[in-house]
Amino acid sequence: MNIFNGIDEELQRFGPWAGIENQDEYDLDQLRIADICLYSGWNRLLHLTKQAVMILSKEHEHRELTEKVLLVLGLDHEDGEILEKCEEQLQSDAALNFTKNGVIYPFSATRWQIAEFIRLKKMSFWTITCGFC
Repeated sequence: MNIFNGIDEELQRFGPWAGIENQDEYDLDQLRIADICLYSGWNRLLHLTKQAVMILSKEHEHRELTEKVLLVLGLDHEDGEILEKCEEQLQSDAALNFTKNGVIYPFSATRWQIAEFIRLKKMSFWTITCGFC
């Protein structure tokens, strides 16, 4: 199964389960649900997203896949499994590209996770890569 399609399918199922009709609603009252991990496909969604992070570590220009990972990163803001995988796997250009896309992502929980991603990365990485830190 294509990882992108698998993530997309789970997100399409997750939306109705969470009472969300479109992606713009993800910020409303932090999804108006207490525990998104109660979603029956949550573990599969995390598994597929972790595989996607591995792909992004090598193919960091994959815009559509980056968007899906950023969304799940925000959804997983409490447990931080996706953040941990990103911190472990995304280096150099992959980390910089992910960060550039993440800081402008519309879901506020994702932007908070990106801030944490930046904090977790070594300062020397950002100085060498960005040149402005």
